[in-house]
Amino acid sequence: MRFLMAAALIGAASVGTTAQATTCADSFVRSGNVLGGLTFTATHSVTDLTIPDAVGQLHGIALNADYDILEEDAGTGSMLWEQRQNGATRAIPVLIAVSQAGNQTDVTMTIQLASGVLAGNDGVRQEMCLRLGQMRGGREGVRLAQTMAEVVPSGRPTTIDAYMLSNQFARQHNLNAAVIEPRYRGRSFTVVGRLGSVTRTGNSYRLIYDIPQPPLTGLLRPLPGQPTFSISIACDLAPGQNAYALTLRAGRTIRLTGTFAGYDEAYRLMWMSDCRNTPRPPR
Repeated sequence: MRFLMAAALIGAASVGTTAQATTCADSFVRSGNVLGGLTFTATHSVTDLTIPDAVGQLHGIALNADYDILEEDAGTGSMLWEQRQNGATRAIPVLIAVSQAGNQTDVTMTIQLASGVLAGNDGVRQEMCLRLGQMRGGREGVRLAQTMAEVVPSGRPTTIDAYMLSNQFARQHNLNAAVIEPRYRGRSFTVVGRLGSVTRTGNSYRLIYDIPQPPLTGLLRPLPGQPTFSISIACDLAPGQNAYALTLRAGRTIRLTGTFAGYDEAYRLMWMSDCRNTPRPPR
């Protein structure tokens, strides 16, 4: 992932101070430890920039760098970005706080890593200051805010095995189920797996993946802290896909691309909408 680097890159650099900081790099602070979780903070100052325009710029900066935006409040200057989960590595939250004093606007970015996650100071500092350094003040800042506020997510689907996606949701359900909706809102997936069943819903069809439950006994049972259940994945087909649904049989491998539509915490069900058969591209 963007922030994560080999343990050998983690130096014993002393923690700086933001009291006399004049640049993002000078303000950079690392605190905490690997066992309890590392925290990185940096502040970038811009003159002649309102808080709403700062948030507008940050909106585009985040999406252009492939971060997800979970929360965004132009009135208070608060945002929550997230670097997406990659394999077994958890998603990384990035907190943004914008404050104003006189003609100066301070934008503070805080990156919080989970316990046991390693990251090198240089790599994190470079990433933080690269993003914050794109901000501008004055008339240029106003124009940039108007443009950046209209940036939309790339919409590129993530290709993933159905069982892996189910396990990913199950781990996040255990940690904090409330964050699933904002985390995945608007995201597209190409999910590959075996068909469990086909059900009719109105004039369309819903395809449900065959996802086994984890074994609760024996050598393959989940380790402590791992989910003891799987999340069901359903895909509501797009118009024009009904004929495809009628050709399917349980157990057949399917490859569907759709957009996250919701998560039912009680039933442990994630579903996607506007799903379409997506054959694997020829090699």
